[in-house]
Amino acid sequence: PPWIGFFNHKNGLPCVNCIIRNNIAPSYSIGAGTTADHNYVIPNYASYAGLFVDYQNFNLRLRPGSALINAGSADKAPLFDITGVSRPTGTGVDLGAYEN
Repeated sequence: PPWIGFFNHKNGLPCVNCIIRNNIAPSYSIGAGTTADHNYVIPNYASYAGLFVDYQNFNLRLRPGSALINAGSADKAPLFDITGVSRPTGTGVDLGAYEN
């Protein structure tokens, strides 16, 4: 499964002003100098089916009615999702790459 992390630079210096926001992943590795908010931790594989339209066939759009829709922060979020849809389309930014 994927995970998200920020680590020290190859010269050993810590991250500075890094942000992990509006993501969906099973785990995060967050070090000093990193802000993390509006992220969701997928607790187990069984929960994938309840979040995504069809994760087994790599359709990672959020299922209609998902609690992750409108759960993100617009602060520093991309203005468009991975397919070019404007963000937000509802009352807030959706978590993940796709905006419903």
